[in-house]
Amino acid sequence: MRNSATTGVGDIVFVYGDPSDTTLMGDWNGDGTDTPGVVRNGVWHLRNSNTTGFGEISLAYGDPGDTPVVGDWDGNGTDTPGGVEGPGAFEQDGFATATWRLHNNNSSTDYAGFPSFSYRAQGKSFFTGDWNGDGRFSPGAFDAERGIWSLRNANTDGGTDSVFRYGDPGDRPLTWE
Repeated sequence: MRNSATTGVGDIVFVYGDPSDTTLMGDWNGDGTDTPGVVRNGVWHLRNSNTTGFGEISLAYGDPGDTPVVGDWDGNGTDTPGGVEGPGAFEQDGFATATWRLHNNNSSTDYAGFPSFSYRAQGKSFFTGDWNGDGRFSPGAFDAERGIWSLRNANTDGGTDSVFRYGDPGDRPLTWE
């Protein structure tokens, strides 16, 4: 990893996870530093330092086939898990609805009792960010075939608040704070 937005050799190099894991980054303990996490067979393994080792936090969260997402859903400074199911069938306008389930702590649990909502957007790639500066992460979707970004400013049922084109077809979305 680099500590600046410049080209060059990584400032931090370490081994974490297995090649088939889904990789994540987040501030799992609220100390202001993003560190690695992986999802393997529905279990999240989160590390609180950018060093080789085992995850300090392990939790089962999500359903098979969900896309894992990370964010600070409640604005408390700690990133926690989320999962996106879908999207369902695409309509002629290129939009489809996906179900988002978010968790506000890093302890093991299932989805029961935690909020879920439906988000209608273009795209099959899902990501999160604080799009309006309120300190809370919310959904985004990317349509790689058209380079279209769809963003929502709340974790509630509904459609997009902002749609724009950025990038080239085939690009992969990347966000960070």
